[in-house]
Amino acid sequence: MLKKIIVILLSIYSSTTLAQETSYQVGYSKKEDIKIVAENATKDSWCQSSVHLQFLEGNTTKPNSVPTLFSKLDKLFTALKCPTVETIHWKHLNHQGSLIAKGTTTKANGWQYSTTTTPTTANTSIAAEDTNIDSIDNTTIENTLSTTASAEIIDHTPNKETSSAEIHHQTPTTVTSNETTTAINTKEDTSPNQLSNHIQQETNLIHTAAFSVGSWTPPTPEQKQHYKTLFTALKDQNGCIVLMPNTKKTIEQDWKSATVETTGATCDSQGYLHGAGTISLIRTDGVALSDKAKLWFQHGLPFSSEIRDIQLDNLNFINTDNNLYFFTYGSNTQDKSHYFIPSELKTYTDFPFFNVQDHFLILTALPMDNFKKVDFIRPQVDTAMQRFIKANPNLNYDFRITFLDDLPTDFSLYDINPRLYSIRIERPLFSKKDTPWHYNLKTADNYVYQREEQQRRKAFRQKQQLAYQEQERLEKYHSLKTKVIDEQSLQSMIYQNIRYTVPFLSTNYDNLYKEDYDEKFSSIIHITDSKDDHAIISFPYEMHLLDKGDLVKGWYLLKGHQKIDKTTLDSKGLPITLVTLKCRIN
Repeated sequence: MLKKIIVILLSIYSSTTLAQETSYQVGYSKKEDIKIVAENATKDSWCQSSVHLQFLEGNTTKPNSVPTLFSKLDKLFTALKCPTVETIHWKHLNHQGSLIAKGTTTKANGWQYSTTTTPTTANTSIAAEDTNIDSIDNTTIENTLSTTASAEIIDHTPNKETSSAEIHHQTPTTVTSNETTTAINTKEDTSPNQLSNHIQQETNLIHTAAFSVGSWTPPTPEQKQHYKTLFTALKDQNGCIVLMPNTKKTIEQDWKSATVETTGATCDSQGYLHGAGTISLIRTDGVALSDKAKLWFQHGLPFSSEIRDIQLDNLNFINTDNNLYFFTYGSNTQDKSHYFIPSELKTYTDFPFFNVQDHFLILTALPMDNFKKVDFIRPQVDTAMQRFIKANPNLNYDFRITFLDDLPTDFSLYDINPRLYSIRIERPLFSKKDTPWHYNLKTADNYVYQREEQQRRKAFRQKQQLAYQEQERLEKYHSLKTKVIDEQSLQSMIYQNIRYTVPFLSTNYDNLYKEDYDEKFSSIIHITDSKDDHAIISFPYEMHLLDKGDLVKGWYLLKGHQKIDKTTLDSKGLPITLVTLKCRIN
């Protein structure tokens, strides 16, 4: 019976593998019964310098058949008018969808099917009558979905020649309604697949690659430890661990000492509460701190709806100002992209939980200009859509996918600046779970063009500002040219421009003379002589500078105070102005 269950799991899995990804069948060998499929590609986009190919065995494929096709790849690419292929990342799958081998080959080495190591195949597990379901190699299943090939292949020696005429060009396997609208069918899982998904939820949690994009970097171990302090670990009546987010109320009322009661959800393999259920907290004196809250628990974390494959370690960004917690749902090392599921921290009957937003984010280092190309955009959207639907299987009728090139510390879902491309994924309201999802490229928001337009406007404003400045300089030049008649006029203008203030106006002079008080002084002066400790000033008019210090003959910018000495007259018979020095500039 156990053997039958395993066979059903693998057969259902293999039949849905290609349906979950956008793929294009580039060739078929009738003699060997082998399909050659390009991963994550369409008829128009598969032909690149580096391609990912799957060699899929049929029911009648004989052993050692795949290696014989490698020597014929040049003729296949020539027939398909695709001479640009230089590198192939390949996988060899049996007719049940299990991985037999994978590796990388290049045009330079003649498309060699080289030998390094032999992986364990799924057939070995199926043949054993006493195989334990817990001993199924999850990496074998997971590698079937992997789009990043490694240099791990099986030793096969070609023993048959295959005619190139037997490799035929095929029509694409993707289905599109028109050039810009795509429909993706996501059927409800059958019971065996649900069992497989449950195993994955408990043992194949999604992890985040350690590379930075923009100003965002993966949290350091110290930051990770800080994130853990934002939660309180509680245990329910069955010993299952609940990771309760800390709020002001939970801290003030000391909820960590409360009794936790749950229904519905159970412990996962690591002891954390998992699944749909209710939770309530009872204080030690019997008072209910929260009414029953209906939530979904994923590895102990409370969510508003079903979420899969993540844990506390996936919390990689927090905006506390907006109560936004961003969980990563894997990475694509080839494209340098991280997938984020934003969740808002809220409360339900006073119990804190994460409300999953219907806006999923892809933080990517891909070149901005790529988002101008339909052939690039479509597979990126398809991959992201399938990933987020897998993470959140109970999505209702619409959600949004947005590509970013930065994730600043103050980022919010309404922040437009780091956006590259955003598109709405939808289906009719109140649809069944197996209703296909649609998106229309014509209605997407492409922020790349908006950025370029903003840059053009900014450059135009800068040029305009420079033009204004040049115009002002030109007008000033013409003004100077008109006013300057001789050297004396020029000196007068220069003095007028650089002098801080006129020594005093006529009204100030009257006050100084009548009331005997001092006035602020700021002017360019010319010292021409000295007498005792006084300096004789001849410009702008005759004055005496008291306590001249180390000043000698010359020009200075002088600041200080001035007053009238009625007892001493200057050379014109007028009361002399006495200046007291405060500061000077040579």
